[in-house]
Amino acid sequence: MTMEEIDRVTPAQIRAARALLGMTQKELCARARIAIGSLAKMEDGPLTRLNPNIVRGLVATLGACGIRFTATGVELAPAIFSSSRATGADVALPAGAR
Repeated sequence: MTMEEIDRVTPAQIRAARALLGMTQKELCARARIAIGSLAKMEDGPLTRLNPNIVRGLVATLGACGIRFTATGVELAPAIFSSSRATGADVALPAGAR
């Protein structure tokens, strides 16, 4: 993501991304290696400018989990590979394709 795109990420998008993944603040912070207080302030506080280094880490972590940030919100990218069996070659079928 460019710096301009990072500047457009909102606390609501971070909350929505966590909700799509069913991830708690604690889980996201552990994965992104940031303090939970930083995320809590970001999501709940009236911040006018988010720390770009923290946002960059959150966006990268959420992106690795399949989240795409869009101009109007977030979306969960369709899974291409399944890591459930850790073979590296398992292809996940779209929902209802069985």
